[in-house]
Amino acid sequence: MPPHPAAAETPGAEAAPFRPAPGAKPWDVRAVEAIMAERAPAVPHEAADGWHAVPWDQGVAVQRIMGGHYLRPSRAGRARDEWDELIRGDREHLRARGLQIVNPGSSQTYVRVPVPSEPQSVARLRRVGSPEEFRRSVSFDGWPEIGGTLRFLATHASARYEAADHAGGAVWVGDSDAAGAVKCLARHYGLPFPVAVVDEGARDRSSLPAS
Repeated sequence: MPPHPAAAETPGAEAAPFRPAPGAKPWDVRAVEAIMAERAPAVPHEAADGWHAVPWDQGVAVQRIMGGHYLRPSRAGRARDEWDELIRGDREHLRARGLQIVNPGSSQTYVRVPVPSEPQSVARLRRVGSPEEFRRSVSFDGWPEIGGTLRFLATHASARYEAADHAGGAVWVGDSDAAGAVKCLARHYGLPFPVAVVDEGARDRSSLPAS
C-alpha cells in the first residue's frame, strides 16, 4: 500500500520545513506538489513548459503547460500526442500515490488528497472580552506565533462569524459556524488537516468534530 499522500507534505519530507504563515499554500496543494515533483519540479505560472498546482474548491488542480499554452492542442498531431502522454502520465502517477482523480479534464487534472483519520492540527478556542462582545481567541498547538480572533455578529437580519489572523488581517469564513470559521483560519495558515477544535470556554471543554 502506498504511503498516505499527506505524508509528502509533513516537515522533514520537504526541502524546507513547513512553517505556517498568512496566505500559505494549503496542505493539500503542498502534498500534490511533493508528489508531482517526483516526475518534474513545479514551474512558475508564466513558464513555457511544465506544471503547477493551485487550490480548487473541491481539492487541487494540476495544470499542464506546453509551449506556453494551457490548453490541449486542438489539432491532431505530434503536439497533441505529447500533451496527452503528459496528462496520462500525471494521472497514473497521482493515482499510484493514492490520490483521487475527481474531474479528468483535457487540460487540467483535478484531484482530492485523502484526509488522514487522525487530527493533524489542534485549535483551541477561548472566550475573551466581555460576554456581550461574543469574541474568542484562537490558538494552534505547537505554533504559538500564530492564531487569531473570532467575533460573532448578530443582527435582526443575519448572524455570522468574522475572523482575523494574528496580524489583524481579515480571513474569509463564509457562513461557517465557530468550528468551520476556525478551520478557515487554519487553512489560511496552511496548517494540515483534519483540524480538531477544542472549545476551552465550554464547561466540559468539548472537542468539536475534526475535519
